[in-house]
Amino acid sequence: MMIKVAIIGSGGISKSHVQCLTKISDAQIVSTYDVDFQRAAELAASCGAKAYSEVEEAVLAADLVYILTPPSFHKDLSIMAMENGKHVMIEKPIAISAEDAEQIVEASDRLGRLAMVGFNMRYRQGYNKLKRIVDSGKLGPVLNLWSQRMSMGSQKGTWRTNQLQMSGFTIESLSHDIDIFRWLSGSEVESVYGNVKNSRDDLPGYDDNSLVILKLRNGYTASIQASWSSHLDFNSRGIVGNEGTAMISGKGTWNFDTFRYKTNRMDNEFVESFDDPLNADSYLEENIHFIDCVKNGTKPITTAKDGLAILQVSQAILQSSRENRVVTL
Repeated sequence: MMIKVAIIGSGGISKSHVQCLTKISDAQIVSTYDVDFQRAAELAASCGAKAYSEVEEAVLAADLVYILTPPSFHKDLSIMAMENGKHVMIEKPIAISAEDAEQIVEASDRLGRLAMVGFNMRYRQGYNKLKRIVDSGKLGPVLNLWSQRMSMGSQKGTWRTNQLQMSGFTIESLSHDIDIFRWLSGSEVESVYGNVKNSRDDLPGYDDNSLVILKLRNGYTASIQASWSSHLDFNSRGIVGNEGTAMISGKGTWNFDTFRYKTNRMDNEFVESFDDPLNADSYLEENIHFIDCVKNGTKPITTAKDGLAILQVSQAILQSSRENRVVTL
């Protein structure tokens, strides 16, 4: 069964998905659309598809629609696609407001269409090393999880800094950390405390630094320290348990090259070097998964409801920062 795919949006993330979809034998990209027709045409030429000047025509040509635009456009595009009988893959974040996300969830349920939100980090080697060790019980009861990532410097000239399109760091980027914490812990977030800062005087409302404490319903605590304006690049993610600690780390915001853990039954820590850059591999696994879901009618591992839950946490962080208090979800 060949799944025909429409690509809506032709930015950098679209190129990553196109590169992966062309490697999947059961998927065929048949249409592209962008507000800039020339960009849509260039993307179409790279994969043997047809570029359309009307988004509805691009959607109608396909079985499955990839919504790869800035998040302010996600709600209208995804609902339009589902109302035309199409399944949708929506890049994270699902939307820029919980109200928009709730409408996407409602449309998916009402119309019986699959809606997957693209959290590709779940397919990374490094995060799966953490998932396996926490699930093995080697670390004992978990006390806390952390994510620390600094890099990128000052962003310029992208949709992220466009006043009409931007959603800010806490909604757009911290969605990855929140999703990973929910996945590693198997629990939802109960309450948050956040301190959010903006390094850009020219962009009011553009948060690019976040320090966050999350309390999970199962009793775990999780912390996020992240910056889009750091002049140094580094990262680490990890888990502290009663009987052991595990972490992954690397250069830049997302690249992992070292896995370490030590338990109270070990004299020396275990250290493994591995190569897990942020590249197309995780997107390929993500795309294979969703194509299989569409073929078999099965629920994806990250649905619109997951996207909504994560967005609600991001919005609670922003509220906490504004009001300087713990916010309960």
